[in-house]
Amino acid sequence: MQHLAVKAAVAEVTDLGEFTAIAAVFGNVDRDGDRIVKGAFADSIEAWNSTGRSVPLHWNHSSDPDDIIGFVDPGSMVETDRGLVVDGQLDLGDSDRARKAWRAMKTNSIGLSFGYLTRKQRKASDGANELLAIDLFEVSLTPAPANADTRILSMKAAERRTPTDAELRAKAKRLGIEPPPSRRELRRHADDVALQAALGWEPPPDPTPPTETGPTARELRRRCEAVALDAALGWEPPPSPEPDEQSVATANELRRRFAELGLPVPPSRSRDLKAVKLEARKRMLEVLGVSEEEVARWGP
Repeated sequence: MQHLAVKAAVAEVTDLGEFTAIAAVFGNVDRDGDRIVKGAFADSIEAWNSTGRSVPLHWNHSSDPDDIIGFVDPGSMVETDRGLVVDGQLDLGDSDRARKAWRAMKTNSIGLSFGYLTRKQRKASDGANELLAIDLFEVSLTPAPANADTRILSMKAAERRTPTDAELRAKAKRLGIEPPPSRRELRRHADDVALQAALGWEPPPDPTPPTETGPTARELRRRCEAVALDAALGWEPPPSPEPDEQSVATANELRRRFAELGLPVPPSRSRDLKAVKLEARKRMLEVLGVSEEEVARWGP
């Protein structure tokens, strides 16, 4: 078994553990007297891509399971005029050794090596051993690189942006999760509570008996709308339905029921609190049998 070590050229310095590096340099002679010729990795790259597996990323060529600290994406391996470029991922979540290696990579103080078997080689006129075909089987991070002729390809930080309320609610909807009330819904609920307090109205008990799973968010919103309509009209709700009845009448159903009984159909719910209060005052005077003129004569 042979190992060729070159200094890592880290491209992406983020806390995600992702990096891009030159794993091998073409053309120059390393400390072991070897020179890698462009095209030497072609068969190995093709073989790794056909397996569907990732290239293991080791610490200093150790085969101990704890020293396998990440992987290299075989689909990212490409031979350029400068050398073999790879994209890798360190397991920062579970491996303390990977986190330490990542800190060293951010300061460009660690090397990148790979384990390989030589398939084809030749002796050059200058005495160097030229590697023409290499079977790569692992990539390693090592503190002792053999070839210092490398360069950083690129460096960038991961974009971390706080999602907006609308983005979070849209994602929750895609996942089938009931999102929390929006600010508009909370303000509307606060207005309803303020109106009920101003009218001195106490809402009736929930007419719907509890179920094993509990009411859905939609059913709760429908009940809140019915309660708000009752408060605005000063209307007393009918007796609680039978336990097996789960539906709650909508505002349109209530108004249609008024018409069927020959009763005056109450006006539709208004979002103008002043108009609602005037309507409530008018109904209170009708119940007491007092006219507005009489109220005016009473003085303030």
